[in-house]
Amino acid sequence: MNELYNKGCACLEQGDYKSAVEYLTSAAEAGYVEAQYILGVAFNNGNQYIERDRKRGMFWMRKAAENGHEKALNYMK
Repeated sequence: MNELYNKGCACLEQGDYKSAVEYLTSAAEAGYVEAQYILGVAFNNGNQYIERDRKRGMFWMRKAAENGHEKALNYMK
């Protein structure tokens, strides 16, 4: 789980957003809270590489909040 998250973050830093989303989604689905939060932010905000998808973003933000992620909890208030 941690390895998937780390690979996802490395892909983000390298600008490989497609791979980053794939790795982070795998980590998030496995319950990695920080990956859930990052996906929530990424899909809620969108950018030129990641299409904005508020439904998907809120799904992951809610998951992160349910799992106790402090920033996600604040976001959901």
